[in-house]
Amino acid sequence: MAYTSHSIIKQDKAEVGTGTLILFIATIIIATVAFGVLMASTSVLQSSMEITAKESKQKLTTAVYLDDVVGWRAKHNDTGALSDSIQRIDLYISVSAASQPIDMSQTKVVVLASAKSAIYGYNAEVEQTKADNVYFIMETMQDSDGSMSGTVPVMNYGDIVRIVVSTADNRYCTDNTLADVDLCSPVGFVVEPYDAISIEIVPEKGIGNFVSFSVPTTLGSSQYIMLKEG
Repeated sequence: MAYTSHSIIKQDKAEVGTGTLILFIATIIIATVAFGVLMASTSVLQSSMEITAKESKQKLTTAVYLDDVVGWRAKHNDTGALSDSIQRIDLYISVSAASQPIDMSQTKVVVLASAKSAIYGYNAEVEQTKADNVYFIMETMQDSDGSMSGTVPVMNYGDIVRIVVSTADNRYCTDNTLADVDLCSPVGFVVEPYDAISIEIVPEKGIGNFVSFSVPTTLGSSQYIMLKEG
């Protein structure tokens, strides 16, 4: 039987059609655009994470301490006897060592007494000189860097501030023995014996402080009543 030989030709070259070339270029363009979008999104996400981390750190490290709470009793207009209720509450506060500066003009004081409640703020437009049923006043007890000005009160570590809130009623509004508190409050927020009191300091940023206590059943003969000692 006769055998026929065949030659196998190997072809290494090929032609690329125009359609394939267009598809290849389009793939590159899409990949480039997608990469740009991904990088932009990553940048925005990183910025957001940095801002969130900064705010979280500020909230965790910035804290207000409510050291002491002292009640004050006025004298009756006619009899001169000490009131049977608390006419003023003094709050002595400080901040933590790692705390960021706290703008006290944006700080609120929330007071709950049994079924009564009040929210006090600070009047930054003027140097508030009298506490009433809306605003509290501040007295700087310690301020080495001079940051606690009347119109821009910024509290830093090492500062000690006394916040005064009025809980007076109109029976004592002409008493001249208390110059820094307006005892003619339109709405008397009276704090009496047996009252369960809750006070919260709420700064603009950071961790506030909350304290609760009960007013003694009898106020005795003392004008100043230690309600909470740090």
